[in-house]
Amino acid sequence: MQTPQDITLSEPADGDLPYAGLLGWIGTFYKYDEIRSDQFSIVAGIVGPASLAEQGQSIIHGATGSDQPEGWDTQLKNEPVGRVEAMRVQKLGRFGEGPRKWDILGIASAGLGTLQSGIGAGFAVRWGSNLDYTHSTFSLEANRQVNSLAIRESNGFYVYAGARADVFFNDVLVQGNTFTDSFSAELEHLQDQFSAGVVWSMGKLAYVFQLSTFSSRTEFTDEREKYGALSVTFRY
Repeated sequence: MQTPQDITLSEPADGDLPYAGLLGWIGTFYKYDEIRSDQFSIVAGIVGPASLAEQGQSIIHGATGSDQPEGWDTQLKNEPVGRVEAMRVQKLGRFGEGPRKWDILGIASAGLGTLQSGIGAGFAVRWGSNLDYTHSTFSLEANRQVNSLAIRESNGFYVYAGARADVFFNDVLVQGNTFTDSFSAELEHLQDQFSAGVVWSMGKLAYVFQLSTFSSRTEFTDEREKYGALSVTFRY
């Protein structure tokens, strides 16, 4: 779910992000060895009232006593969206001896679709245990990172920090509906991200906690976006 900066307005300020919700499914195929990982993803979903973002945000804001968003009547219209993406994660260096080691990962990706299209590259530095194959599902997007420590019988952990830059050609959540008129904003094509986090596993549970900062997705503001994400994986 996405809102403009001032949710007390009945319409977004000129140039600000439109109200939008996305309900989607993502499936990812992985092929990897000890050095590299190739990931191919397919995203399919819908934007608009069918995403139920308006109802979801109203419930959460009511439960937390936050201001109610006033502009959901202007949200994007119902429209199916999709995206295909290929990403490679490759080890550029490995250092250290014993159970705790360092490595450096290079990341490159390209995606195409009505949801979003773009190309990007980045890197990450990791330190911890069980680094041999845990690059297989690594991503700087915490909500899309499958915790590869969850498939190992032994406990382990690593910490990481990374950065990436992307050039985006289209983004439905910024530019509005592809096939009908809607509220929209000017897309900031060049964007960057800095992230740091920790991954650990204990028994059948594994966790990823990440803090990230992003450059603005629009030309409306140069203020950076910041958020934290926590994911939990259960191995059965």
